[in-house]
Amino acid sequence: MNGKERLLAALAGERPDRVPFAPNIWQWFHVNDYNRTRPPAIGGAATPVEVLRGLGADIFSKFDGIAAVATYRDCGQRVEFGGGLPEGRAPWASFTTFEGGLTRTDRLETPAGALTHTWEYRAESGAPFEAEHWWKDFDADYPAVRFWMENTEWHLDPGALQAGLENVGDDGLIIFQLMPSPLKQFHWLAGQTMASYFITDHPQEMGALARLHEQKSLEYLEAVVDQPGVWVFEVPDNLDSLFYPPAWFRAYCLPVLRRAAEMVHARNKYLFVHACGKLKRLGPQFVEAGLDCVEGQAPPPLGD
Repeated sequence: MNGKERLLAALAGERPDRVPFAPNIWQWFHVNDYNRTRPPAIGGAATPVEVLRGLGADIFSKFDGIAAVATYRDCGQRVEFGGGLPEGRAPWASFTTFEGGLTRTDRLETPAGALTHTWEYRAESGAPFEAEHWWKDFDADYPAVRFWMENTEWHLDPGALQAGLENVGDDGLIIFQLMPSPLKQFHWLAGQTMASYFITDHPQEMGALARLHEQKSLEYLEAVVDQPGVWVFEVPDNLDSLFYPPAWFRAYCLPVLRRAAEMVHARNKYLFVHACGKLKRLGPQFVEAGLDCVEGQAPPPLGD
């Protein structure tokens, strides 16, 4: 079997010719590449996929499955960079880009007000962190957040999808990235702490925003679910029962995950959700939602 056949057999519950081996080395590779600490053992491999091919591994690439483009009606957008590029080149990051500097500030102008957001890339950890969230004050920013969510449209970038499929080829599968759940979207907008306060203090408004985001998410899935060559879809959350307590998961995640699973399964395809923390309390709802895989389970003490 080649990697694609092996992974598809395992997903279908069949017996592949050997146990699939598909390590996720993307961030490890790019951190070492940026810090010029790539070990000699990987030779001249220029990408994570080339390293995996050199190992004889299978390829399960979520970063080749990023193909969504957002457009914002009646909104102006500006990006500013700071901090320079100490290594003379931009670092890799899965969430955003740093082509002009290690600090990135986005400004979105809506008819209901302006929103700003700042990322900082930290070389010592090899990852970007949010230094400023979009949604800082519920009352002051709510009109702009609402307008933004109402007027955002998600589209497939066919070129990005084709490039990802060609990069992986028959050596494995891509994990096609969908929209996050409404609860994760709130975390992106306001941070986990403030989003929790907003949900507690303003349940009606947050519930309405959740249904709006759910509708947009399912419309995007409907537009991409039949793409040939795509077998696995993923909701890019960071599931953790500390910030996804069961009651909130049921209110803000379960409805959209259940409907997404139905759409995906109708095509004999698979739905994953990303996770990074404690999951045991959420397990029954994973089954209820019809998820095929919780991807990225963490060992103790982060996970349980």
